Amino acid sequence: MKALLQNKNRRWGRVFGILMVSAVVVVIIFWLWTRGCFLPAWISWQECEQNLDLDKNGTVETLILRQRQLKISNDTTLLYQTDASWFVSDVLVGDINHDGNQEIICLLWKRGSFGNSRPFWIKQDDIHFSQHIFIWTMQEGHIQPIWQSSAIDFEIALISLNDKQQVCCTTADGKKSCWAWLSWGLARIDTEDT
Repeated sequence: MKALLQNKNRRWGRVFGILMVSAVVVVIIFWLWTRGCFLPAWISWQECEQNLDLDKNGTVETLILRQRQLKISNDTTLLYQTDASWFVSDVLVGDINHDGNQEIICLLWKRGSFGNSRPFWIKQDDIHFSQHIFIWTMQEGHIQPIWQSSAIDFEIALISLNDKQQVCCTTADGKKSCWAWLSWGLARIDTEDT
């Protein structure tokens, strides 16, 4: 009888041990997933540092893209930092809306297609990582969003600005497209340069 109880306790001990190890593995995988460790391998993570006067007030702002995070500061103040759960793969600066001021164009990965505001027919945001283009400008010393895309339905490997200040995208499989600012947001345009 005593041996039977010991065998039963050993079995429960093994089951408990397996459950504990499984729980730890799940927590580690979830932690890695939230850190972007399972994003596609073809992503080219850029790093850069640029000094420029975004709002033409005579003060130089420093834009730094390091370790998948974007920070914008002036000599004394951090003006903007991307959310820690976003992973920035590239950033460009140009006057894409032709208003005379420089905009910050950011290619990033984040969970969900929407932010705090979503269409009324969407009950819950997606939890999967998706690629987005966010555009900010500097107004009165503050970084302000002017456009933030929902999830992009194709995979952008590279972005650049052409001489017309259009966003040119190259997909992971080499397809190219150009996007121009049209009143509010980017719209695909077909050009002979693409």
